[in-house]
Amino acid sequence: MHRYYADYFDLYWDLHLGVTGEAIPAEVRQIGASFTNVLGYWYPTADIVHENIMRVRELRPLLKDWLDSRVQALIDGDVRDPEGTLVYYWLKNGGGGEHFRRKDIVFECFHNFLAFSQWGNTVYHTMAVLDAGHGDPGARSWFARTMAEGPDEADGHAFTPLDRFVMELFRTISPNGGSLSTVGAQRGLEPRVGNIITPTWRRARTPGTGSTRRSSIRTATSRRRRAPTTTRRNARRRALPVPPSQPDRSRSTMVARQR
Repeated sequence: MHRYYADYFDLYWDLHLGVTGEAIPAEVRQIGASFTNVLGYWYPTADIVHENIMRVRELRPLLKDWLDSRVQALIDGDVRDPEGTLVYYWLKNGGGGEHFRRKDIVFECFHNFLAFSQWGNTVYHTMAVLDAGHGDPGARSWFARTMAEGPDEADGHAFTPLDRFVMELFRTISPNGGSLSTVGAQRGLEPRVGNIITPTWRRARTPGTGSTRRSSIRTATSRRRRAPTTTRRNARRRALPVPPSQPDRSRSTMVARQR
């Protein structure tokens, strides 16, 4: 992980714009580090969070101008391997139209400071699963078997055994604990807000979506004092039965029961 974090911004900007090393301005690296600090320390009342927020705000105009120049370099064909970048495909898919404009692409490069940080979580969890001392025995066994039997030989198939193993890791290892959805409701004249947590790990490991859907709906319907009668009736109508072999023990359900 130390190596990953040391090379993170080279990986990030190479993937987005095809630029690494000294071609990345120090200010661009700084705004990325400051943004990461805001996410890491999180609490807005902490001095370190405030300082880094102000640094991000200070450097953002410079970052925006630099991003725009790098997007132009891709358009002009001045990037050595344009097809190895995300922006190349964003430009191609946008087609210069109104639905994915150039300024949207520039913003997306900045927005991915938030989205792409999930990759570090995925790397960490993958290392934990394959750890020699405390990893998952089943995953380690399949990894050993995969690597011993021609991992890079596709044998006429679309994917190699190692490709399939990695895809299975990505299917079952989630970068976060779940997805948080906000449900707006109203009681009289006083606005209320309820939250639903859909646990990602459960969705990845449960065949179908019935159990996850049920746990989410149960959380919503548990807030009866906050939801109109019609909302509760519709939620009950949509609820699906939980298979007996897969009892619903998700975090969202436990939170609902505690309430």
